[in-house]
Amino acid sequence: MAKGLTSTLSSVFTPGGLKIVDTNGDNKIDNNDRVVLGDPYPDFIWGLTNNIGYKGFELSFFFQGSQGGKLINGDPNYNESGRTIKTYNTNRWVSAMFPGDGKTPVSRGTGFNWMLTDYVIEDASYWSLREVNISYAFKSSLIKRIKMNGLR
Repeated sequence: MAKGLTSTLSSVFTPGGLKIVDTNGDNKIDNNDRVVLGDPYPDFIWGLTNNIGYKGFELSFFFQGSQGGKLINGDPNYNESGRTIKTYNTNRWVSAMFPGDGKTPVSRGTGFNWMLTDYVIEDASYWSLREVNISYAFKSSLIKRIKMNGLR
């Protein structure tokens, strides 16, 4: 066992598996070691919009984003455990002699359930360009000739 730890949970001490932490310090890995891993709600949501005009041309844009928050990424549950993804097969733990990248654990089925750990928790912050408009406003003298009020 790792550092004298014991556990009643199955498959916690699998070589190459995820490292489970004894959070309450009682030298046992059990359900009492569970902790809150994050908050799905962002610290704040933001947006930025602007309009820029020059000689009849106009550019407008809108950026939107979210800062903070943690979410579960379910991809490792399907992709990495499927043993068909090249990056997983290249980087995963195989043995003490071939530890991979040191981050990708042994495949599912022989280790602890990944979906119950922080291995799948990711930062949910993002920013995105939501809208871009480029336009040109035709001169009123031209528009009056074709009997319109405006043309953009």
